[in-house]
Amino acid sequence: MLPETITLQNVKHIYLDSEYIAQKVWQFIVDSDQGIGADLTMCVKQNKAVKKLIDSFLKTDFEWLFFDEDHTYSSTTFTIEIQKTKKVLNCVLKRNEKTGRLRCFGSTIPKLDSREILEEYRSRWSIENGIKDLADNYFLDHNPGIDPHRINIHYFIVTLARLLYQMFCNLYPASKNYDQTQKGIGTIRPEFMVGANATIIRKYDQLIITWQDPYSQRDHQNLSSLFDALNETMAEPISFLGGLKLKFKLVAPRDKKFHNQKHGWTQIFGPGSKGYISG
Repeated sequence: MLPETITLQNVKHIYLDSEYIAQKVWQFIVDSDQGIGADLTMCVKQNKAVKKLIDSFLKTDFEWLFFDEDHTYSSTTFTIEIQKTKKVLNCVLKRNEKTGRLRCFGSTIPKLDSREILEEYRSRWSIENGIKDLADNYFLDHNPGIDPHRINIHYFIVTLARLLYQMFCNLYPASKNYDQTQKGIGTIRPEFMVGANATIIRKYDQLIITWQDPYSQRDHQNLSSLFDALNETMAEPISFLGGLKLKFKLVAPRDKKFHNQKHGWTQIFGPGSKGYISG
């Protein structure tokens, strides 16, 4: 049942680390008749068979090319046959220049050169970090029992929450790390959500939310860009707020000698009501 179930999901590409060394695992992934029929990209563990192929490859004529300050990679590739299939892993060697350690990476995607194989394998990290983010911050692995309907609702809510976060990141200038990878919600949340004081005031048909804690100049600029974008998208009345519109404002940036308070209060003003909410 497993091959049939996974095949129905239309899996196109699978990334593996070096723990998966059994040829039968590779066969199941790449064989379209008896398995999934997907492409495979992986870090290849150097068992005896692989080491023998590497030793033979090292005797061929190739160059070590610059990858980064600590590593070089082979200018050409060699192949590892996947038994009982017509597929092969096109492999490249990556060498640590300080220790001389060699690592082997391979992919069944045809026509990739040695550098492209290494870049393809790097995609595994973004996928792995994405799954970790879903588990840690969206509780993807906290299934509500075994009822299929409840599980579907759980996955739907996780998907909706993740899409909303992505929409937020599209508007927030500081949503990327220095290497342009996406920050997780656990990283972004403390940047402006923890200990923030805000006032909520109703003025005619608007609810005006003003962040009262002054932020540093850099954070202020990022938040101002976010709020400007939100205000453009919030120009229409919101039905579940009784037709009111939302507007976000931010006080001037703080001087370096001042710091945000750890805890605060949110003050609410409205027709016939006034109160405070712990922040």
